[in-house]
Amino acid sequence: MPEEEIKVEIYNDDPSALQPGTLLCGGKYRISCFLSSGGFGKTYEVEHVLLHKRMAVKEFFPKDFCNRDKTTSYVTIGTESKRKLLDKLHRKFVGEAQAVASLKHPGIVQVSDVFEENGTAYYVMDYVEGGSMRDKVVSAGRLSEADAIRYIRQVCDALAYVHSLNRLHLDIKPGNIMIDDKDCAVLIDFGTSRQYDEVAGESTGTLPTFTAGYAPPEQTSQVIRTFYPATDIYAVGATLYNMLTGLTPKTADERVSGDELAPLPAGVSAGTRAAVEAAMRLKKQDRPQSVEAFLALLDTGIPKPPPVPKDEEPTILPGSINILCTPAGSEVKIDGKSVGVTPLKMDDLAPGYYTIEVNAVGYVSRRGSAEVRAGSTTLVKGELRAVAAPPPSKPNQVSPSSSAQKSSANPVRKKRRRRELLAALFGIATAAAFIFISDGVSFGIIVGLLVYLILRPWGKARSLSINGHDYVDLGLSVKWATCNIGAKRPSDYGNYYAWGETKTKPTYTEEDSKTHGKNMGDIAGNSNYDAARANWGGSWRLPTKAEVQELVNKCTWTWTTQNGHNGYRVTGPNSNSIFLPAGGYSEWGLILNGSHGFYRSSTPDESNSGSAYRLYFYNDNHFLSSYHRYWGHSVRPVSE
Repeated sequence: MPEEEIKVEIYNDDPSALQPGTLLCGGKYRISCFLSSGGFGKTYEVEHVLLHKRMAVKEFFPKDFCNRDKTTSYVTIGTESKRKLLDKLHRKFVGEAQAVASLKHPGIVQVSDVFEENGTAYYVMDYVEGGSMRDKVVSAGRLSEADAIRYIRQVCDALAYVHSLNRLHLDIKPGNIMIDDKDCAVLIDFGTSRQYDEVAGESTGTLPTFTAGYAPPEQTSQVIRTFYPATDIYAVGATLYNMLTGLTPKTADERVSGDELAPLPAGVSAGTRAAVEAAMRLKKQDRPQSVEAFLALLDTGIPKPPPVPKDEEPTILPGSINILCTPAGSEVKIDGKSVGVTPLKMDDLAPGYYTIEVNAVGYVSRRGSAEVRAGSTTLVKGELRAVAAPPPSKPNQVSPSSSAQKSSANPVRKKRRRRELLAALFGIATAAAFIFISDGVSFGIIVGLLVYLILRPWGKARSLSINGHDYVDLGLSVKWATCNIGAKRPSDYGNYYAWGETKTKPTYTEEDSKTHGKNMGDIAGNSNYDAARANWGGSWRLPTKAEVQELVNKCTWTWTTQNGHNGYRVTGPNSNSIFLPAGGYSEWGLILNGSHGFYRSSTPDESNSGSAYRLYFYNDNHFLSSYHRYWGHSVRPVSE
């Protein structure tokens, strides 16, 4: 049957899907065909009209909740009672798509665009040439153990990266694993992915979609809504089971009721059997708790190649691995054994998979698997995330000792103190001179005091300070503070604040956000919501979106290091400058992405009540963007 006829048949199975030829995002993308439909949305193949490039688009369209006007393509809610739920899921879909766009891994499909249209939301991703793992198993039957393990290792490598960022996929299955033109597995469809807390788990008030047979009991239950990495591990085990048997696993509910899985084929190794059995245990605490733990079980059952006659025994070339993780000097462990420090190149390694662990004092360790191939060098790159110092117990109060440190550390205040000291010394010298000349002690003291009082304003007038906090005039429409709120010096990170909140918190989540989902105007100068005004008083406030954009457009940005902290030296049109340290952001009680900078503005995103504008930068770019209100960001105040 021709390919076009197949597409029409599939399309007719879902009459609510958009028609081929429909334009999206103002004509930027044209739908070529409908690909699939799931509980959370629909996926289409599209053409980027200007670039003539095949891409894929995921549409937010929760099954059983939405309808579509065939004339306008507009998506409507089936029942008004579900509007609050759908609005929340809609915001999560957009937020998750924005977050997934930052994932950079060869085994994860790249998300390149997010937009809203037709009363719903869409995200655009690369189109992976080739079929899915589901298609491969359906057409070819069960896979050999060697092929199945090779693919599942590639999936695990991508999943380990996702988990290292405190994220879950929550819908791993053969249909969400594409096999590209290089015969490599690529993980797709993060529509139901979630952020998780390594201690308390991920809790959500709405049950995400799942695929029967690949979802564990805690995901399918109508009561239990807490997920851990072990939730994804169950799906990995179920996917490997499907590859090895060609069968869809029994659902979690069926297994809880007593149904047993069909046995794996007789030739499957003991280690692979143990890995599948452990990953698919019904109690999440009984499963491997990480990708690494799952792979450790799998490693004991790597199938051996058939023996080769002595006279035909091939020569197996060794491989190399080059580890360039930063910071330099980090300890490297291969398969649990310390082998040196970065940068490090290991030669003469037997081909195969190795567990790489990189550690450094003051940084979060990184761990993952790397494949060494015969006669080639495998490059391992990455950057360890610095462990942030714990916030002070009373972040909005400054102790006398810290005030003294701030005064002594700030060059502007030092200059002011020197001037005040000079005024006092000049007054004393004048008093002494008059006493010596006139022999009148009282008269000399009075004259000296008058001289000091006259000169003292000279010292104060030249100090660049507002309400006790120093600033720099960059030649822009506002004055920018020299330090972040909570910092003792310009290079310090300071405190972290959610948008619209004036106090620091031990954790930053959507659930504990005070402004997420609220329609609000600009909060500049409102002491109830503006962290700068509430903490520093006077005329200090958060910068507006326009003022941040002015800083981006009219200043020169130079990536540099100050007192051991990376950041930008921002130089204004008048050649004065400030330093903005890259302090990362706070979420779930952790300081994340420490090589980047995130700074609050006062302006909300009018198109998304869960987002607000912020300054975002890293070593080769700086720009204004809109993102989650609930993340903890640095605050650099401004004043008129």
